[in-house]
Amino acid sequence: MSEAPPRYQDINKLTGTRDPATPANATAAQSAKITQVFGNLSKMNLDTNYNGEKTVKYQGFEWRLSAKRAVREDDEIWLGLFLDASLHKFAPGEKYSVDHEIILMNQLKGKTGNITRKATNTFPAHNGGLGWGFLEVIKFHELLSPSSGFVLDDSMIVVCKFWATRC
Repeated sequence: MSEAPPRYQDINKLTGTRDPATPANATAAQSAKITQVFGNLSKMNLDTNYNGEKTVKYQGFEWRLSAKRAVREDDEIWLGLFLDASLHKFAPGEKYSVDHEIILMNQLKGKTGNITRKATNTFPAHNGGLGWGFLEVIKFHELLSPSSGFVLDDSMIVVCKFWATRC
């Protein structure tokens, strides 16, 4: 019997058993991780945020991943990936620093084909929410290409590990 395609295997096997490197001052217990499957990618509209269904409670807030298909300055259509926080309980002037790593999983090639983006951002809490991410993760036509390995059954898998601190 042949092995099931990676899309149907345990996502933990696909994402690996070792967590991404953590900042020097963070421990695994202080970090959070979200794994989200985004479906119906071929029907994704331009300039619309697609919010992940999974949320993680971390440091008193709800966090989720979102994806966006947008035309950039080069007139190419890109996939953007973001970590969003719903911050409804904060004092005026509070700031948050977030170290995060967003990984677009390659479902055919495994870890060697993943696209990883890392950043540290500090932003004031405002408008009831915050978002960090990357506008240009991969060109959309490359994402949807069957040979790229990022999309199976019109779905992609995105993983984010993050550490947030109030400044």
